[in-house]
Amino acid sequence: MAEFAKVVKAARLKRRLTQGDIAVALSYSTTSFVNKVEKGSCGVRPQSLKAWAKVLRVPVKVLVAAKVADYQAKVLSSLT
Repeated sequence: MAEFAKVVKAARLKRRLTQGDIAVALSYSTTSFVNKVEKGSCGVRPQSLKAWAKVLRVPVKVLVAAKVADYQAKVLSSLT
């Protein structure tokens, strides 16, 4: 699982939020996108990180670090 996905899911569970809670807070019409983010099959645009951090009550730096780790892993795997 991608690092960003792990961080998002762990933060959500720690706060005892449902995927529905996140979807509503971020104005998504369904939980589908939140589910895909937590599975690592969808990404969150950099412009949205601040909103996600606020809803999950984590520092935005935590989400940025997870995104960077995912990008680094992707780049390194493409070199081998």
